[in-house]
Amino acid sequence: MIVTKFKSEKSDDEELKLISAQMDVIRSGIRSLSYARQIDVLKNSNNYFWISTCNAHYGHFVESWAKCFGKQSEDTHWKHLDVKKESFRKEMFKDLNTHSGEFVVYLKDVLALRNQFFSHTDLSQDSISLNFPKLDLALAAFVFLYKVLQRRLSDAESLLVDQGPRSLERWISNLKEEAEQVISTAYSASKDIREHQ
Repeated sequence: MIVTKFKSEKSDDEELKLISAQMDVIRSGIRSLSYARQIDVLKNSNNYFWISTCNAHYGHFVESWAKCFGKQSEDTHWKHLDVKKESFRKEMFKDLNTHSGEFVVYLKDVLALRNQFFSHTDLSQDSISLNFPKLDLALAAFVFLYKVLQRRLSDAESLLVDQGPRSLERWISNLKEEAEQVISTAYSASKDIREHQ
């Protein structure tokens, strides 16, 4: 278990505001990943609406993940939490079954995807050769961070912050079912609509 500092440099309100913002970023990003993955499995979904929608959801997930694991200057980066950084990293790597070197390479791949494809237009890069990393490790890192945030909230004993679902794994499973229903219904309803090219 991550050992937190006993005296925070932040006020309780600042810490709770950060935790609440991080939890919102995590849930929003995971929702987009669930939608994108469901769109990806659709057959004959190669029209512009579904391609654009899928890309937007993947982009939102990657952007959300970068807010918590990318640049430390992001207000919602995990390093702004009042936790012992080395303990956090050690526990996270163990939970994700990875090590620092692998995670750093993965982080660079995800940030390159964000920077060269979703956030900016980088004409020097061949978009076909852009490494699209598997997002399972990013999802697992989000789940890990969410559990840390839940522990921090239970220590804070605050009723002011939405603590979200008690089991993020169960919420993700329910979200997959919801996404399947919503996306398949929307796809069926729109499959005969001709797009103007």
